[in-house]
Amino acid sequence: MKLVILSLIFGMVLSTASAQIPNSFDKQAIQMLHNFYKAYISIDPSTAISVDEMPIRKKYCTSKFLDKYYYHPKEEDLLDSDPFVKAQDSDPSWLKTLTINIAANEPHWYVAEYTDMTTFTHTVIHLKVVKQGVRYLIAETR
Repeated sequence: MKLVILSLIFGMVLSTASAQIPNSFDKQAIQMLHNFYKAYISIDPSTAISVDEMPIRKKYCTSKFLDKYYYHPKEEDLLDSDPFVKAQDSDPSWLKTLTINIAANEPHWYVAEYTDMTTFTHTVIHLKVVKQGVRYLIAETR
């Protein structure tokens, strides 16, 4: 009986641990998100309203995402703030606290977090990444 219980516990620990080990897709997606945020936060998004004024969005996002939020947004999809930073502007100092991790139990979802050290505001952004051809792209945020 003790052996069965220990086996179950060991199995649960092993399955939980293996879920957090990044696979090849995760490694590529996390690297892409780091590259995206390094470039994106260095730009002031408030100065570029349209997608055409900010080509970085085209480089890192799916056309469906761009269409939904920038080209043809429905009223319920209109944005009060930038979906990538959850603010109306950005500050390059946020990059010092930026972390990107795999979201628990959600394949292809990642969690980007940063802290604004001026206001001590902690921000969490969930991003879904898909692979299109050889490119990894942001497909959704929440």
